This record gives sequence, C-alpha cells and structure tokens, in this order.
Amino acid sequence: MPLNSNAFKTIAIAAVSSFAILGAAHAGDHAEFSYKQSELQSTASLGSLYKRIENRAESVCGADAARALYAKQSAAQCEATLVEDWIAGINDSRLNRMHAQNGASQFASAK
Repeated sequence: MPLNSNAFKTIAIAAVSSFAILGAAHAGDHAEFSYKQSELQSTASLGSLYKRIENRAESVCGADAARALYAKQSAAQCEATLVEDWIAGINDSRLNRMHAQNGASQFASAK
C-alpha cells in the first residue's frame, strides 16, 4: 500500500524533529568555554562573562524560534546543562551567586 502525501509529510517532519532533539541534546557533549582570569575581577566583567556563557550555550545548543516546542525544550535543557557545567568549572563564588540570582531560575524550567 503506497503512502499518501500527508502520511509521508508527517513521517518526514517527525524524523527531522527527532534529529533536532538529538542534535540539541548531544551538542554540548564536547563544547568548551574559555575565559580569562581578568573577567573575574569586577562585577561588570562578571556580568559580561555570564552573558557570554549564556550566548555560547545558546549557539552550541541551537535554540531558535522555528523549532517545535519539544525541540525548544531539548535545546533549553542543553543550554541549562552547559551553563551549569561551565560555571561550576570556573568555580568563582561571585559568578555562582550571580547565576543563582539571575540564571538558575530561568534555566530551572528547562530541567
């Protein structure tokens, strides 16, 4: 029995969406983040560093408005995990506090 056009489109969309989810989930497996010690010296530079961490995680995980809801959730989870890992790796108490105050709540919904 041949597939009709609508059934084929549904299968193709599901396959593409599955690849998008897997891509976001594994995008951060080998992602690295580098920073300079000077970025830990002032509150302003910490804020810039924090924003850079968020932006890098977003670019690695590939969240965009065109994705389906479940793909966006997967990308958000990927971003949250990367941000948590990178901040833990930097291990700076002020950056940890900044994340707890500003970012943890926004990323908590992704988990």
